[in-house]
Amino acid sequence: MNGRTNSSLPFGGFHTLLGAAPAVMHAEPREVAIVGLGSGDTAWAAACRRETSRVTVYEICAPQIALLQRMARSAQPPPRLMSFLQDPRITTVVADGRNALARSDPRFDVIEMDALFPSSPFSGNLYSVEFFRLCASRLRPGGLMCAWSPKPRVTATFMAAFPHVVEMRQGQLLVGSNQPIDLAIDTWRARAASPEVTTYLGANNARKLADALETARIAEGVAVGAGDLNHDLFPRDEFKVGSDEIQ
Repeated sequence: MNGRTNSSLPFGGFHTLLGAAPAVMHAEPREVAIVGLGSGDTAWAAACRRETSRVTVYEICAPQIALLQRMARSAQPPPRLMSFLQDPRITTVVADGRNALARSDPRFDVIEMDALFPSSPFSGNLYSVEFFRLCASRLRPGGLMCAWSPKPRVTATFMAAFPHVVEMRQGQLLVGSNQPIDLAIDTWRARAASPEVTTYLGANNARKLADALETARIAEGVAVGAGDLNHDLFPRDEFKVGSDEIQ
């Protein structure tokens, strides 16, 4: 996409953590929304709990689902890809994820924005205060939103939209909520190590998940001024000249 790789197959990369972490943190993640299909890694991992009844994936690139289906029918299909595509709980909707959330009536227990390079074209629509606030408004009470944070400005922007934020892996992974998030790390690790999650994700992925959850802490403020956040009309991280950001 845009000349860059954004994910990979087989499942089991950082995208697995992005999908599985909030699913394990939430007590009952029944309704889940994923913005971006990619390789399917995040959406697949988000369905690791038996309590999850529906995962709605919004993907703006229409041919993506057909490409994954073709790969699943190949002579050497990536492990778990076919089971992901055939999971009746998971539905892929060809739509602009932000627009779909804005127009949707349902509220979600978990919303995840799939990892996207902040310098990619139009990524500013998904790294802005306005988008994160939209996601906050679409959460049920106790709901969680998860996002990758590749830069301090993204963290600061995320924290401007959510009053309660937990970070993992030294701030790489953010989980926000409208309500306080109890740091129930032992409970989260127990869920990650449960037979159902371990069987679904695989032992190695479940272990990586438990290790990531162990690093969870209440996010601290980032030294970025209020006028230096990503906004719809000025997505600072999207616009660059060479390696230098436009100031």
